[in-house]
Amino acid sequence: MSDVLHWSFNDNVMLRNTIFPKGFSAAESTLPAAAFDPSSDWENSYDLVYSGPQDFTEPNKYIYGSLRLGAKFSGDGVRLSVSSVRQMGQNFPKEREFLTTAFDCNRDELLSLKDPSHWKIEAETRNVQTAPVAPFRNYFQKGSLNKGRIHKKGASGDSYLCREAGAGPIACNWGLLAAVQTMPRDRRISFSYFEDLERFSAGHSIAFLDDFEAEFGGRKVMLHGYTHKGPGIIPSYYWVDDSGRLLIARFGLSMLVYNANPTIDSIPSKGWKGGAE
Repeated sequence: MSDVLHWSFNDNVMLRNTIFPKGFSAAESTLPAAAFDPSSDWENSYDLVYSGPQDFTEPNKYIYGSLRLGAKFSGDGVRLSVSSVRQMGQNFPKEREFLTTAFDCNRDELLSLKDPSHWKIEAETRNVQTAPVAPFRNYFQKGSLNKGRIHKKGASGDSYLCREAGAGPIACNWGLLAAVQTMPRDRRISFSYFEDLERFSAGHSIAFLDDFEAEFGGRKVMLHGYTHKGPGIIPSYYWVDDSGRLLIARFGLSMLVYNANPTIDSIPSKGWKGGAE
């Protein structure tokens, strides 16, 4: 493969020889070509990819999930919706976790959480190798942000103060995936990080990294990168195209790779003629 790629998505044989040759660089490339406007309603979807050193060849080994992210704009607010699927490592590949949530953001450079706002995270685990039945494990958690305070409420129904968030913007991981599509490139932006709307840490920042010309199977694409740093995470990298559409996000041994039709959603379940959910 002769493509020249930035190290954050080219630092091992798994990425060079498998992920991109079977995606962006394939004959039927998954690299998007349609127009995209990140400042009006949109929906994007991604493969969740293992980017470690192993050179797996089976899709259900290196593509272990999907993410669908949507935005609806209204006045000074944005409603983000999240739907994800993930293979569960303890019973791979029988079990999948299905997670959904939605929350309100400010229409600012971080798409920070609105104050006040509330949300509900719902997750269920299913055995996808049998016909659809009731999930054998359910989970939900409600949360809210009000006057700089984060509250949570679980299955017991009792609300409790999770923490004092303090002043300043609060951004979650899903919000950042959307925000980098319109984020300014002339300064570093500081914020508190609320990963998965569950784990909070202050002292985070994101800044423009560089412009980079990538080549995928003979198609040259100008990418624009951002770096997210802060306590509790290793540096994360986000790469958008000229239109602003997020194509690649790298988080250590995991990465999101744009795919209009996520792979795991189309992998048939063995042992059930109806296929995967």
